[in-house]
Amino acid sequence: MIECPGSPWFGQVVWGLDENQMIERLVKVAAHAKKNGLHTSVEPWEATKAPMTFLERLYKSVGKDAGVDQITYTDTMGYGLPWTTTYVVRKIREWVPNVTVAMHAHNDYGLATSVMLSAVVGGALTVHTSMNALGERAGNAATEEVVIGLELLLGVDTGVKLDRIYPVSRLVSEIAKIPVPLNKPITGDNEFTFESGMVADMTLRMSKTDKPFSTMPFLPELIGRKGLNIILGKMSGGTVIESKLAELNLSATKQQISEIVERVKREAIIRKWSIPDYVFEKIAQDVLEGR
Repeated sequence: MIECPGSPWFGQVVWGLDENQMIERLVKVAAHAKKNGLHTSVEPWEATKAPMTFLERLYKSVGKDAGVDQITYTDTMGYGLPWTTTYVVRKIREWVPNVTVAMHAHNDYGLATSVMLSAVVGGALTVHTSMNALGERAGNAATEEVVIGLELLLGVDTGVKLDRIYPVSRLVSEIAKIPVPLNKPITGDNEFTFESGMVADMTLRMSKTDKPFSTMPFLPELIGRKGLNIILGKMSGGTVIESKLAELNLSATKQQISEIVERVKREAIIRKWSIPDYVFEKIAQDVLEGR
């Protein structure tokens, strides 16, 4: 691993090397690995901070003189911007057209997923990711986010079994003892949770048609999840109440439904949270029995 110029500690501070010496040493090591039959990928640290003139010299040297198989553009501290990433990856491909390009990024600024997609747009063939965005500091690019972004937004066939994404995410969370945040994209519990009356109404109606995804980013079953989670709260409306009553094999008049809606809203405001099913059932029974 070599640290590129522009980083706070640059090579001459840590190793006492100037730019020429760093490039020479990296070429020597990479050539040795390649000579001994290893698939060789070069990954200079903090490349996003380095001047383009240095990157050009570095990548051309390891690509042409060392004959490496792959060059990785690294965004070690998460500074990379999507449009910059696309530009640099395209430049690397111009400099060393016979070498494949990979992308490595961290999520310190919340940009890792967009950086990975932008790298692919620029021509990168490999992206470094981790399930649930696990990794140093704020983590790396989340595998589940990058895969779904590539598949659904860019139309790239990743070869990943999409229906295993959710169960694998939960397994990794269990093993790592790091919970998946509720609002985590793709695999967070809130991804397919609806409360707002209008949104829940549209979602429930469309789920009964041949175009259910029109009110969702994608179908939950795509990644191995089970259906929708409609919760009851202060924003619930009549359609959701009717749906919940049907689940309990209960029926109510329009007036009774309106009364249940109001009681649900009041209870949610008192609790400052959603209404559990057992509480809803009690509210519904009270209204239906005139209590």
